[in-house]
Amino acid sequence: MKSEKIDLKPVQALLDKHRQHKIPYETEFRGLNLLLHPEVFNPAYTKVSGFLLDNIEIRPNERCLEMFAGCGAGAFIASHNAGTVLGIDISPLAVEYARINTQRLGLGEKVSFRQGSMWSALNPDEKFDVIFGNPPLLPAEPESLLEMAVADSPEMKLTQEFIKGSARHLTPNGRMYMPISNACEVYVGNPLEFAHRIGLDAGLNMIVKAEWDVGYEIYRILEFDQN
Repeated sequence: MKSEKIDLKPVQALLDKHRQHKIPYETEFRGLNLLLHPEVFNPAYTKVSGFLLDNIEIRPNERCLEMFAGCGAGAFIASHNAGTVLGIDISPLAVEYARINTQRLGLGEKVSFRQGSMWSALNPDEKFDVIFGNPPLLPAEPESLLEMAVADSPEMKLTQEFIKGSARHLTPNGRMYMPISNACEVYVGNPLEFAHRIGLDAGLNMIVKAEWDVGYEIYRILEFDQN
């Protein structure tokens, strides 16, 4: 992973925690027993995964999409209220283990996964009541699939694409939820203004749903809906 302006030591420690595992292993996240590959991101190893899930509103039987789905943990938790949940991830390994976990949890009737590069995995006319995802929040250049779970380009291209694409795939009363971190401010300026501007250009309103200062980083959960 490369960055000219960001201290990479905290994220390298996070990635090293994953790499301590040499074979697939079991982990617990919010009451779910999940099987993970060492190169698939573990949501139990970071604060923001649970913070996002705590601040998503899903009404009974709504159709949901999780982007950057990883091992599927968010999709499984969303399925408690949702009618159906589709998860998408660029990593073939992540999708493989998400499907394994779907079978382990007996959720095959409500949850499914596709491998692909974000919106290319969807048909143009597919719409969702709720879209959520935890895009890579660190403005650094990733060099592996595992690093892609935490690092975006300095321009935060994936975050921009996530916001813009959500506008095309939300139902009229739909909502999109995502976290953003102040770590990206060295490249994009004020993170809230950055996200708000992209949302407005795509026809989306934005509010800050929740904020959490964890000491070394400030996370905010953003909610977008149609203008």
